[in-house]
Amino acid sequence: MIEQQSGVAAKARSFGCPEEQAGDLAVEACQREFWIGRKFKKFLTTFSSEEVYGPDEVFPLAEGWEPKREDLDRVLGAVYNARSKHLHTGKEFPAWISHGATVAVPAAAYELPRTAEYVPPVTWFERLVSSAVRGFFALENRLDCEKPFLET
Repeated sequence: MIEQQSGVAAKARSFGCPEEQAGDLAVEACQREFWIGRKFKKFLTTFSSEEVYGPDEVFPLAEGWEPKREDLDRVLGAVYNARSKHLHTGKEFPAWISHGATVAVPAAAYELPRTAEYVPPVTWFERLVSSAVRGFFALENRLDCEKPFLET
């Protein structure tokens, strides 16, 4: 975080702050960058379609894995936070994210956390991202995002 806000730390040092205080100010400046998470959620909710909540022939999931439509904003917040903790502090993702979330294993087989902390399986999130990217390209390029990419 200090590296990310190195300008803040450098300015603090130029005002005579000791190195530790300059670093503390840089870390504090990072606490105010909530817009990144909002942009992440806004992109995915704006450009994804209802197909996210339908059956997926490529990555089918058993009952209970897909988040409810009304919980999407909170779930995306949990996804973003889990991703950030994984990248910045090395915190592991929950086990169900990468394995076990198949058509054969219902969500009831796991003790899933409450909605605000639930991170859906990678397969569902990939479905969401694919839908949002195709929706974005469709809007930008006036493409039919319902047609499969591999159709000739």
